Amino acid sequence: MNAKLIRTLFSMIAVLALVGCSDMTLSNLTPQRVPQNPSGIYTITMKPSLRDATIIQDSIMPYIVIDGTKHPMKKSSMGANIFEYEYTMPAGHADAKYYFVIDYLADVKGTPRERSETSELYTLKLINRYVVTMVTERGPVGSKVAVVGRGVSKYDKVTIGGIEADTTVESSNALSFIVPALPAGRSYQAYLRSGNGNMPIGQFLIDAGNIRVMPKELTLTSGERTVLIFSIDNPAPKDGLLIDVTTDIPESVIMPEVIIPGGARSVSIPLEGGLAGNGTLYATASGFGETHVPISVIGEETSEELTTFTETEEVEYVRIEATEERPSAPLNEISAPASEPTEVSVEEFSQIQETTLYTPGDDHSLSSTQEDPESDSIAF
Repeated sequence: MNAKLIRTLFSMIAVLALVGCSDMTLSNLTPQRVPQNPSGIYTITMKPSLRDATIIQDSIMPYIVIDGTKHPMKKSSMGANIFEYEYTMPAGHADAKYYFVIDYLADVKGTPRERSETSELYTLKLINRYVVTMVTERGPVGSKVAVVGRGVSKYDKVTIGGIEADTTVESSNALSFIVPALPAGRSYQAYLRSGNGNMPIGQFLIDAGNIRVMPKELTLTSGERTVLIFSIDNPAPKDGLLIDVTTDIPESVIMPEVIIPGGARSVSIPLEGGLAGNGTLYATASGFGETHVPISVIGEETSEELTTFTETEEVEYVRIEATEERPSAPLNEISAPASEPTEVSVEEFSQIQETTLYTPGDDHSLSSTQEDPESDSIAF
């Protein structure tokens, strides 16, 4: 029993010693899944990495064993120490299994010794669909982006940063998606999601969008109502775009939540003035910059004072019109041509009410002032 265990341990140690003494590693540079092409020819590439200085470089002979047949590989134009093989996929086949073999000589104490390395088993699979590219790799929230490819189906969806975007299949070779509401200034991984899993289609950078508010500033009284219009450049995502509106005078502003409906570019929101105050509305959304709207709410008492002052100013002056022609003469330092009316203050008017006027056909008689019943002004 002990002898059997010892033999087993020695065998394991021998295997580990052989693995540990490997002179090189073989790196497969061929994707496991490759797009199907009309010619049916696919390039399989490999690169050996030498780890032992005793290997004679010129003696390396790389091979590929595929479909049970060993084929020599040739040097590739992709770079130094890279080898390739042009494989023709048999008609009706969609995959192939293969592995690499490297035969070489190693200098062992001045004597060349034959060595060989074998890679693991690989599988080459053909796919009849693939994505070529996104037409653009950046844009704001709500913008439409086209994706060109092959084998597109109606079940395909594009995801950006893990968020499923509103996707439209245009044809079997193209689809488009609407950029979802995500924070701006960052790049997100984009995938084409289908029944076969997620296929990466690149990085997408979200640029900051603009929120416009009309009017650009507000002045209203307490209790007064008005309407604000929030608008964006592109249609809102299908679930709508929530606009976060805050203010530094919360007791002065009364308004509901702001959401631009899906597919719309604007929304009208009622706003009512609360307590008196001066401040700013701040509007922002995911993927958008912040917009500022100055707002001033005037209290009712302040509004009444302004109204009283205006009315007092309006009645402070009366209008004097000449009904007949008279010689120009000063009327307590105030005179006016008969053809032009003159405005004087009530105080000045009271001082000239008893002034002697010259009236034609009345031989310097005194004429008292009379009111013109068809006019609001005072006539002489």
